[in-house]
Amino acid sequence: MSKSKNGNDMNNLINQENNNELMSKALNKIDESIEVLEDILKVPPDHPITNFLKGLLLSITGDFENALKLLDEALESNPNNAIVKYLKAHVYEHLNVIDKSLKEYDEILKINPFLVPAWLRKAEILRKLGRYEDALECYNKVLEITPNITAFYGKALVLHKLGELEEALNCLNKALEIKPDFLLALIKKAQILISLNKLSEAIITLKRASEIRPDDVGVLFNLGLVHLRLKEFKEAIDAFDKVLERNPFHLGARLGKAIAYEKLGELDKALKIYDEIFSYYSNE
Repeated sequence: MSKSKNGNDMNNLINQENNNELMSKALNKIDESIEVLEDILKVPPDHPITNFLKGLLLSITGDFENALKLLDEALESNPNNAIVKYLKAHVYEHLNVIDKSLKEYDEILKINPFLVPAWLRKAEILRKLGRYEDALECYNKVLEITPNITAFYGKALVLHKLGELEEALNCLNKALEIKPDFLLALIKKAQILISLNKLSEAIITLKRASEIRPDDVGVLFNLGLVHLRLKEFKEAIDAFDKVLERNPFHLGARLGKAIAYEKLGELDKALKIYDEIFSYYSNE
């Protein structure tokens, strides 16, 4: 298994050129869009909302530095505008200035402690930083306000990380009561059930997930894991092959397939896969 570096470089170059062209077109449309919005809202060009709208549009096109300047100008007349500060926090996230983003969310939540999107964004940042207890506190704040599926799901992810598997399942079930076709929640539920060795329940959950999206890599991979646990090695290989048809570089599927071949006594096939994995990663 080899990587085509030159091919990837060429694809990246083409994608960059396409992105630059799209960006240019988008930027050219900003002034035109702002003029339309100014006319609809009946505001002058120097009105604070104009800077907010320009900042919003620039952030959409990826021009975060200039968006930040315009948002700061919009806040000069009203430093406590929660909507502008929320967008500013988002921009800081995109710029990877996480401490400033968290500071903005904290200030927003002092202004409006019931603003669910701000709690959710703050929780997401804290979760990714590995500050699980702090993230859990934010998700709980949301759930005190409203039964929000994103909060239930996010809380389940945190509880899973903390090893609280039954509590995580409880949160996922609550999310699925609200939205039964919540695919990510179904996949995470299946993963936890596999960890708990509740394989029959995991299969039922994965069947529900496959009815929503039968070719989903997460569904197929976890189905392969269930077959491995049940010592159904040929079925596991079939599931992992379907994953690899969609993502040839899926490490978990390759390892699972190698283990299945090993358990079947087909050592040559298992060793070939291990060699491919070692060759691929040693060339990185």
